[in-house]
Amino acid sequence: MSRVLVQMNGRSMLTGPEGEFSFDSVPAGTSFVGLIKPGYFIPASKPLAGTMGHSINVGPDTGKVVLKLAPEAVVTGQVTGQDGEPLEGAAIQVLAYMWMDGGHQLVPARGAVRTDEDGNFRIAGLRAGRYYLEVKAGNVTRRVLGAQSSKAPTAYPAVVYYPGTPELAASAALDLLAGQKMEAEFSLALATAYRLTGQLVTVGGWKQIFAPVIVDALDQPLFGADQFDPTSGAFEFRAVPAGTYSVRVSGTDLQDRHNVSIQKMTVSRNVSDLRFSLRPGLEIPVAVRTEFSKPKQSRSCSSTQPGGAVEQSDCSDYPPARIELMSTESLRIRFSTDYSPMKDPAGLSLHGVAPGKYRVRAMPTMGGYVQSVRSGNLDLLREELIVPEDGTVAPIEVVLRDDTGALNVVVRTRKPGEKASILVVPEDVLFPNIASTMGTGLSFSQFTPGNYKVFAFDSLEGIDYYDTQTLAEYASQAARVTVAANGNASVVVDVIHVGD
Repeated sequence: MSRVLVQMNGRSMLTGPEGEFSFDSVPAGTSFVGLIKPGYFIPASKPLAGTMGHSINVGPDTGKVVLKLAPEAVVTGQVTGQDGEPLEGAAIQVLAYMWMDGGHQLVPARGAVRTDEDGNFRIAGLRAGRYYLEVKAGNVTRRVLGAQSSKAPTAYPAVVYYPGTPELAASAALDLLAGQKMEAEFSLALATAYRLTGQLVTVGGWKQIFAPVIVDALDQPLFGADQFDPTSGAFEFRAVPAGTYSVRVSGTDLQDRHNVSIQKMTVSRNVSDLRFSLRPGLEIPVAVRTEFSKPKQSRSCSSTQPGGAVEQSDCSDYPPARIELMSTESLRIRFSTDYSPMKDPAGLSLHGVAPGKYRVRAMPTMGGYVQSVRSGNLDLLREELIVPEDGTVAPIEVVLRDDTGALNVVVRTRKPGEKASILVVPEDVLFPNIASTMGTGLSFSQFTPGNYKVFAFDSLEGIDYYDTQTLAEYASQAARVTVAANGNASVVVDVIHVGD
């Protein structure tokens, strides 16, 4: 491939007519070679991967390096409406799963495109991988409604997933190969649209409340309220197609904290007495206990006071851990403890937590590792936290320890000099902190106690190692090891040849 921009160690050049390039005086060791050419990607990179290059082990036996790029995949199609009429202005979006907050979240793979006057669309610049496709006919719906005078307006569905379902769970995946051109057609049918009126009821004091918004599965707006009176909370949606929706209600409380709540709504008729509630979220106490046996390392922390003065401390006035709650129902909803000087740094709280289901993550800030996170009988390292609409949540209790163990991994290869990508994956936790490296082995002197699977891949291309299903395919070839507190563990693992 000619005219590929190759970057290495701060230097760059374009490849020649046969794809050739060279850099002199490259130091021994691992170097990253970046590759840039519009419309091309690293083969088998993930749909949302950010890097564009290869890591190269440079040494006296490196020899000639061959690097590869794969062409982009393209999705084209047409959106038609009633009686096969092309729909102009419908928004088409490609979605892909990305590892976020302890789980795979479906997020936009790129910006939305709109259909042209013939209803056609084209989405380029896609890596090989699995995608989902959706169409939103919001602008089209407004034009259709604006041309009607009947008392029973009609509208196209708010969102349709390929090949033609309103439910994300029932949609079909598009498994795109490098360079593939795929066609995806949408045929939308008009349906009755309904008028919804009601009231947003607030509990407690609020500085500002915002109009309800109907959102999709990715928490992106589908319909905003056509009328809203923030004083009374009265709202109106003039024309919403039948379906089941999520409604986002939000406001700013007296402490200037933004509160968000997601509530469900099913639309099958005109409704005049809808009620959504906005209330201050729960205060969930957090207690962090440190069980450290090793001498504490000296630290220095600084904080800026309201007047601008900077105060120094030995960090004992800071909380020893930070706790985060990530909603499993909305990408926008999350809560975390403060990280600032406190009179009692061991006593924290999560403020204004909205009802819902959450993954909980605890992160040490002053050393050690998280030994346990519990709320009553719940093991939050392995279970989700459910915050009820009306009720209380048991305090979250975090235990930090510093009795780490040692882990030594040896890779058994088929041929001398073969290196592997080594993954050490904790078992049965919501937030797996995966250790990875490239080589013939690894050694950790301070490793969190627990049970682990150890993988050694000849290549990670096409391996989404945060996907439990992907790793499950290779689980029989992994080695298992247990690291005990203050213990020493060793394990030997064979290289997994992905292409075999």
